[in-house]
Amino acid sequence: CVVISSFCLFLTPAGKSLPTLNETLDVYEAEEHSNATLTWIRPDPNATPPDWLYIDLSSMEPLRRIYRFDSRVQPETYTDDEFKGRLHCDPQLVGNGRIRCLLTDVRLSDAGRYQWYVVTDGGRNRRNWELVVRDFEVAVFPMQC
Repeated sequence: CVVISSFCLFLTPAGKSLPTLNETLDVYEAEEHSNATLTWIRPDPNATPPDWLYIDLSSMEPLRRIYRFDSRVQPETYTDDEFKGRLHCDPQLVGNGRIRCLLTDVRLSDAGRYQWYVVTDGGRNRRNWELVVRDFEVAVFPMQC
């Protein structure tokens, strides 16, 4: 399992420490058909929980929105057709200082650069990250020369 966490958005391999918040681009690897957990951590986790929350997760190439949540129009969320049934987010954890999304069955086509944009009544934050997906068969059964 690969942990994608931060925002302060970091994608962190399981068992590794989180990168610092001042990094501009995080690059992580996941194996095809594995699951990845994406966690946004508030810059000040001790701050009062926000009254409202807006989350926008976009693919940068090609530019398209893959997930949107706005607590002011709850429970309506938007998930891109390519990610429906595979991207599950829990923005309710924002009261604990984080938002967690699970991406199941990671695909080779998921590889690329992404941007998270999170706005609360206490401020806004943007984070870029890149997901590198390894082919399952190549990772498990490397070719012998």
